[in-house]
Amino acid sequence: MTIVNPKSISGINSITTGSGSDNLLTIHTSDASSTERVRINSDGDVIVGSGITVSPDGDIFATGVTTSTTFSGNFSGGTVSGTTGTFSGDVTTSGGDLTVTGTNPIIHLTDTNDNSDFQLNVNGGVFQVYDYSNTAGRLLIASDGTVSVPNDLSIADKIVHTGDTHTAMRFTGNDTITFDTGGTSRVQITDATTDIGNDVSIADKIIHTGDTNTAIRFPAADTVSVETGASERARINSDGQLLVGTTETSPYANRTGMFNKNGGNYVSITTDSSNDCGIVFGDGTGQTTANYETYMAHSNSTNDFTIYVNQGSNTRYLRLKSATGHVEIGSGNLVLASGAGIDFSATGGPTNGSGSSELFDDYEEGTFSPGVNGGTTNTQTFDSNGRYTKIGRQVFCQFLLQYSGTGTGAHVSYNGLPFTSVNNSSRGGGTVLWTNIPFNVSSAVSVTVNANDTAIYLYYNMDDNLTTGSGGFTNKAIYVRVTYEAA
Repeated sequence: MTIVNPKSISGINSITTGSGSDNLLTIHTSDASSTERVRINSDGDVIVGSGITVSPDGDIFATGVTTSTTFSGNFSGGTVSGTTGTFSGDVTTSGGDLTVTGTNPIIHLTDTNDNSDFQLNVNGGVFQVYDYSNTAGRLLIASDGTVSVPNDLSIADKIVHTGDTHTAMRFTGNDTITFDTGGTSRVQITDATTDIGNDVSIADKIIHTGDTNTAIRFPAADTVSVETGASERARINSDGQLLVGTTETSPYANRTGMFNKNGGNYVSITTDSSNDCGIVFGDGTGQTTANYETYMAHSNSTNDFTIYVNQGSNTRYLRLKSATGHVEIGSGNLVLASGAGIDFSATGGPTNGSGSSELFDDYEEGTFSPGVNGGTTNTQTFDSNGRYTKIGRQVFCQFLLQYSGTGTGAHVSYNGLPFTSVNNSSRGGGTVLWTNIPFNVSSAVSVTVNANDTAIYLYYNMDDNLTTGSGGFTNKAIYVRVTYEAA
């Protein structure tokens, strides 16, 4: 059936194609070409022109431009263009792109629940998530890959290295952050502590925040130093020596510590007023007596200073008394080297004459054996016993000589004094306390020690030589006491 140039058709409930047709129903305009405008095919699709197809199930397929102020439903495929309009349903692309172009392309995300509205935009090569309601950028990604988050970034658990899930920065609890490598925590920072599970590698120094001239430095291999005020104060060198106030590169190898300070230098060791403080010495590091074989201590209760030996377990000590200034030796002797002594030079000199030495350099006690030097022979000795005390250079002697012999008529003398006398004209001397040897006098007998000699000579009447007769005597004795100055 063909209807040509109708103005209107009414009262028709249906139009059915004829038998044997191609099951197409078309509508044409009356232009010169009788152009087809609408077609209904055998599948029930309604095709308008060459751009829009409406399927029986309601899908609309458009090959050209579709313009609408409001679109409700799903949009699939094709290109969306224009500056205005609203999609109230989903917009889906299947295997295609959704492109927004312009010098400052923007996608608006409007929240209908009165919360913040956002934009996704690109401006000057920077992608931005923009809080439109609060006029603030929340996330920026620059063209070089730099990511900026102007405000706090909230992360539930961790930040993981791409392709390396065992390396992460984690938030394991309240006020706690950890850094993991190999799936193991290496650094943990809490609100109270910082724990580092492995070594920390530092190129040069650790600097105090806000105080850049205070630092812990590593100035050389196997060396660590401490600086304040931009000056080194202490270091531990490669030999484990502690150097304070010096950077000496060649200290003695047996020095564990060295302390240097211009203008005077003290090391202060203090404690409370009821206890002692000091320094201990030993050859052990444990809690044994080997750790304090010798020590020196200051007593805060008496202010005495004491040096102890033998672990301080007996009276072997040397103490300087604070109250009196006296030096106290617990047990043992004060032993001086040869030639050394006690110097009394602070005392005054003699009233008459002049002093030559105020050094008390010797004290000694001992024995010696006297013998016959002249005046008699000695055929048999029964006893020869001498004792002396030497104080400084002054020698005090006494002896007993008991023997048998015969007189020779010569000057009687005895030898064997413990020290040689001084070589000057000021001779020493003494007395014969008792004798029963038959000398040729009955008056008192004196004794003289000549210069540079170890013998004594007997005199009577001040300077007469004492002699004996030519007769013999048996088992006789002489007791002598003598004082002289040793060389």
